Amino acid sequence: MLGINVWNETADSAGEFAEYLFGDAATTPMGALRQRDGHAAPYNASRMIIELGNEEQDDGCVSLSSSSSSSSSSLS
Repeated sequence: MLGINVWNETADSAGEFAEYLFGDAATTPMGALRQRDGHAAPYNASRMIIELGNEEQDDGCVSLSSSSSSSSSSLS
């Protein structure tokens, strides 16, 4: 699950986060960033659930955070 706080995130930042998780490292900027961060292969996820809201929750979802320059997740 990708959690997006609609008060402080944009559609562009959500798209960049999805590209970070699943984009090809050779052809996408965020995929290349993921590779530089030490995870060369796209994350393995059979489906992607996007949750839009205005509250921060710790329910095991991957959260998009504007306070970091790179993204992290619990996907493998």
